[in-house]
Amino acid sequence: MKGSVSDRLNKLVGIEAPENCETFDAFRARLKRIRLRKVDPKPGRFKVGERVQWRTRSDGPLHLGTVVEVVPRGLYPDRRHTTLVLHGYYRETETYVVQCGERAYWPRVGNLQRVGDEDE
Repeated sequence: MKGSVSDRLNKLVGIEAPENCETFDAFRARLKRIRLRKVDPKPGRFKVGERVQWRTRSDGPLHLGTVVEVVPRGLYPDRRHTTLVLHGYYRETETYVVQCGERAYWPRVGNLQRVGDEDE
């Protein structure tokens, strides 16, 4: 084997990169320690039962629903929501599953607004 692509590119550019002797398990343990440090102890923005509204696009329809699950950071929603379609990977912040009519949604937290907020 002639080495990894990164090693060959480093050699072409003239960079002397240190040898990576870390095992996969050691890397996973280090990554776990890094992610644990990012835990945010503040309470969440929304609670189960609160009414929220959001738009998926600026010209999209206004969705109105009720928060039915609070999803901790780094995890996916519970599988009991049969109408929920997961888009993308887990999220790095606390997220919420919202029931809107017969369908469940997993909207971006930045798009959610509490219904009846004084800020509107």
